[in-house]
Amino acid sequence: MSPEVLERVPPNARAGLVAMNAGKPIADHGLQPIMDRFERGESIMQIAQDLGISHGAIYRAIIRQIPDEWQQYRSAKALGQLDQAENDLSRATDGVTVSRVREQIKMAQWQLERTCRSIYGDKLQVEQAGQAPIFHITVVHAPQIAPHNDQSAVIVDNPNSK
Repeated sequence: MSPEVLERVPPNARAGLVAMNAGKPIADHGLQPIMDRFERGESIMQIAQDLGISHGAIYRAIIRQIPDEWQQYRSAKALGQLDQAENDLSRATDGVTVSRVREQIKMAQWQLERTCRSIYGDKLQVEQAGQAPIFHITVVHAPQIAPHNDQSAVIVDNPNSK
């Protein structure tokens, strides 16, 4: 179990958590070996199968522990796929291959728009010409109602409401 994770656990629960997770690949070695394999081109599904765990367990650990790094990994993978697809497009010789590679390019671009918005996302620009609209908000205080345990249930006027 990584020291970073154990720091967030109350001291009285650390020993039990370590014992409970003993022998589990993510707890024993952390996510770095998994991310190294992913960076070398293995899919999360393949890594999970090799480790004998579900791919959902890996994704949960990634989202919980390293969401920003995961976004960078996904961006780098999408950039690699885009580069490969562009190379394939320049070598395509028939219409079917061209169509398939164009779809791969669209998918890589779509992923980049979502994982690396600062570079590949839509740029929204809001400009205001002229004077900004003015809104008038009127707050009306409602009368206070007596508490439920009061049998009389009398409505009391709030003198500050006017």
